Amino acid sequence: MILSLAPEWAVHYKEFWETVKTRNLWFIRLRYLAVVLLVGYILTTHLLLGFRYTNEQFVILFGSSFFLLGYNLMFDKIWGKTEAMSGGFNVLHFSLLQMIQDLLTLFVIVYYTGGPESPVRMMFIFHMIIGSLILPGRVIYSLAILLILAFSGISFGEYFDLIAHQNVSGYKSEPLHNNFNFVILNTVIFAAIVLTSVFIANGIAVQLYKLEQQLLTSFDKLKKSEEEKEKYIMAVVHELKTPLTAVMSYLNIVTGKILGEIPHEPLERLERAQIRTREAIDMINDVLHVSRMRLFGQMNLQILNMHELVESSVDKFFDTAIAKGVELNYINDLSRETTLEGDPFLLTLVFTNLISNGIKYTPHSGAVIVRAYRISKEIRVEVIDSGIGIPKQDIDKIFEDFYRASNIKGKGYEGAGIGLSIVKQIVETHNGRIQLESPSGFGDQKHPGTKFTVIFPLKNF
Repeated sequence: MILSLAPEWAVHYKEFWETVKTRNLWFIRLRYLAVVLLVGYILTTHLLLGFRYTNEQFVILFGSSFFLLGYNLMFDKIWGKTEAMSGGFNVLHFSLLQMIQDLLTLFVIVYYTGGPESPVRMMFIFHMIIGSLILPGRVIYSLAILLILAFSGISFGEYFDLIAHQNVSGYKSEPLHNNFNFVILNTVIFAAIVLTSVFIANGIAVQLYKLEQQLLTSFDKLKKSEEEKEKYIMAVVHELKTPLTAVMSYLNIVTGKILGEIPHEPLERLERAQIRTREAIDMINDVLHVSRMRLFGQMNLQILNMHELVESSVDKFFDTAIAKGVELNYINDLSRETTLEGDPFLLTLVFTNLISNGIKYTPHSGAVIVRAYRISKEIRVEVIDSGIGIPKQDIDKIFEDFYRASNIKGKGYEGAGIGLSIVKQIVETHNGRIQLESPSGFGDQKHPGTKFTVIFPLKNF
């Protein structure tokens, strides 16, 4: 049975295991750099600084370099096969295996470069900091204590001549391994630095892991809450649709004169009610469609001719624009072969919403221009108006749910403030983006206008 190394809070925390696996990889990458640095250290200190190594030291140090490279190549192959989950031989066991192997190799290198006097001994501290970012506290503290005991053993072993001192001529004018004050102070300071480094690094790592876990948990709760909200909206809207459908059926019977002739004036009013009821049902269908997209990610993807899609969206509003006295123009610079993969209903909803808003917020004698064109590998559709514009302080918030610009409140403009939020979500679901400018460059000081630019990559899926 393999010993479990994971703390309780991390056992079912997927991101923790993925992070450990990623850090194992850069542990391996750093080890390749360590091989180069070790060889460079030996050659630089010998050729430039005048350190004189014995033949035995040369053989051991260069041998350690090749050994380090060899087992790192093996670790590199093993890395992809380690499991990023609790149970069995996992990424934490792999981290511990690497740490132990590195510490053993580093002990050999430190011993043959002067033991407690070796400048390489500082690499122990660096190594323990890296280990603290990966391994759980109880494991890294156990390794730290074993490291301190082993380092103390070498230091006092050399002091009492129980272990032969590997002197490096040219590094120090006189050896310090037999100086009791040096041995005591060097060992105590080494132990203090190791324990302090582990305490700080591991504490920060654990705190960050837990903070990330809390954020992910909060995000999951928020996501579930959003799903519940969408389900509630779908249920309520669906309930509203049932009586409206019944009303529509009765209106169809009456206006169809199935029950007999109706005078002109009452018939005209009933036909208006019929139109408004149909609009309400269409709006409910829109909300249901968007809610399904938000909740289930459901889209009816088709290859769409963008010129035809935008043109049909514009055509729906010519009568509305004429009735309000607003000039509506469509400029098409797209070839008829320009296509995009998307949901025709949702993309039509994007353009009709923007065009409808443009007409709604543009006064009599104003104008709305819709332009479709292609730049490089992007399709762009601009909706530009000479309307009331959007205040600068509202631009960053205008795509939020239920947010309405400050310059339209209390002025009789209908709307709930969710249209642009839905537009942005639909565009982003199609891997596109939407930009807003106000003033639009098309209006005047009183009516600065707005300019919405919808951008899709040609290969959006």
